[in-house]
Amino acid sequence: MIRVVAAVLVAAGLAWPAAAEPIAITARPLPLNPENPAQTTIGQLRYVAGLDLASSRSGFGGYSGFSFAGGDGRFVAISDLGHFLSGRMTFDAQGRVTGIAEADFEPMRDRRGRIITDKQRGDAEAVRHDTDGSLLVAFERYHRLWRYASVTAVPQAVEVPAAVAELPENEGLEAVAVLPGGDLLMLAEAQGPSDLHQGWLRRGGRWSVLAWQGSNNFVPTDAVALRNGDVLVLQRRFTWIGGIAARLGLVRARDIEPGATLDPETLAEWSPPLAVDNMEGIDIVERPDGAVDIFMMSDDNRNPLQRFLLLQFRWQR
Repeated sequence: MIRVVAAVLVAAGLAWPAAAEPIAITARPLPLNPENPAQTTIGQLRYVAGLDLASSRSGFGGYSGFSFAGGDGRFVAISDLGHFLSGRMTFDAQGRVTGIAEADFEPMRDRRGRIITDKQRGDAEAVRHDTDGSLLVAFERYHRLWRYASVTAVPQAVEVPAAVAELPENEGLEAVAVLPGGDLLMLAEAQGPSDLHQGWLRRGGRWSVLAWQGSNNFVPTDAVALRNGDVLVLQRRFTWIGGIAARLGLVRARDIEPGATLDPETLAEWSPPLAVDNMEGIDIVERPDGAVDIFMMSDDNRNPLQRFLLLQFRWQR
């Protein structure tokens, strides 16, 4: 991933978490716009709630993706220093997220069952529950896709196109979406000519190439499929002059085909003073009334100048 600011990890961020250790997480409510608290919309999204999360637990932070584990707010997040964060989001009577409970760490293991202890091999950037409940985890630096039956399991390698191994070290697979029926869509951060990002589609067990049409320096950082096969793609931009910004794009199911160039519809785009940081994780809850609750997490890189945000939006399709 592109780091939002260059910084050496603080000593606390270098400690490796013990297995299944409970964690206390504090949550500070966050307005969408601190300069205009009455603002509740960005583009097609309505802001439901936001939290600034923190913990004194050594190793906490650096979460590059998350995936809901069920309908009760349970989720699994992955750290780019090689551990899982499991927990349960809590909600008030109006359905607004209020915090994270029952949280604990579980160190990731390699294919020999050994705990991963170095950044080079533990740089997990995307996680998504597959149709069988297992976890698909994408790593960069040593580019690969592994399947974990559970957070304590020894992973199995998932076959990916050979070109994945040739991605730039720090610009690998950032987004893995599980499509209806178990097909996969993967997008890389690496950008080629004409703002095109490499992507791959696995359909019927066979991989094919496609591309993601980036624009204005936004890069894909996570993706999630809706039940109808449409895909929401979270994007991030960082420049030293313009700072940080986020964008949410929509790709229609009919456009996701081998060889396609995916040119998304923008649902929302925002930057400071609105609530934003290094937005890297997304998942959704589709509501009975047809609306979609969209949850986003930011990766703070364990940098004191950044924040670990959890944002909840509602999209009325």
